[in-house]
Amino acid sequence: MPQKEMAWPRQPSDRQWEKPEGDDPRTLYQMLMVSQERFGSEPCFGYIPAPGWQEST
Repeated sequence: MPQKEMAWPRQPSDRQWEKPEGDDPRTLYQMLMVSQERFGSEPCFGYIPAPGWQEST
């Protein structure tokens, strides 16, 4: 059985990185939430803090 790749799609080498395009996540929080939707059922570790939670230092 082929191994499932847990990664976002590879980006073309000539892609512009100045601003998000199309359905790109606009924030790190949004990227983490989409990753959780895509890979949340896989055995991983970590957490995503809720919006407005105070950061711990």
